[in-house]
Amino acid sequence: MKRIGCAILAVLMLGMIFAGCGSVDSESNMIFVEKKGKVQTVDIEEFDKSYYSEEDFKTFAQEAIDEYNKSHEVDAITLTEFVVKDEVAKLKMEYKSVSDFRNFNEITLYQGSVTEAVSEGYLFDVDFSKVEKGEVIGKATRSDVLAEEGLSVVIIKANTNVMVEGTICYVSTANVTVTGNDTVAIYDEQNTSLNTDVCTYIIYK
Repeated sequence: MKRIGCAILAVLMLGMIFAGCGSVDSESNMIFVEKKGKVQTVDIEEFDKSYYSEEDFKTFAQEAIDEYNKSHEVDAITLTEFVVKDEVAKLKMEYKSVSDFRNFNEITLYQGSVTEAVSEGYLFDVDFSKVEKGEVIGKATRSDVLAEEGLSVVIIKANTNVMVEGTICYVSTANVTVTGNDTVAIYDEQNTSLNTDVCTYIIYK
């Protein structure tokens, strides 16, 4: 299915659709990946053009979600909030699984244990940084990551902010800035589109 962000960009010229247990809130674009696989997203975009229609935007987004849900599990995707205030729009969506997020948005996203990820073919063949208390404290190797037991991983190919349900221990170094105990910002200066070719690994416990 064509990614809703692209579809709405074409129709309303608004921008990409995105977001992120419990109820995550954010003042910037965020994808929140829970350990059990549920995904919540928050997208913040300017909504300052006279031809933007709040009702049309919400209707278009809901129709795309309904179309997906008809051929998948009921309520696989839910639009949980759409508000416009001071010419800024906030859209919050919830996905029952990582696969629902991946299929709907056509963006690579994986969540599971490090052991499971390796068995599914992810190579972890990148440079890593070790993280403590939300700060990078030094370099790490693939062997360091694979040797530590009980770790989970989120793997994504996208320029966005990501939150995990846990404490980050390692991150891949390319295009990644650690912004907190459980958050990172991903930005590829060579490719500023939403989708990227670079696999970002976020390892946490």
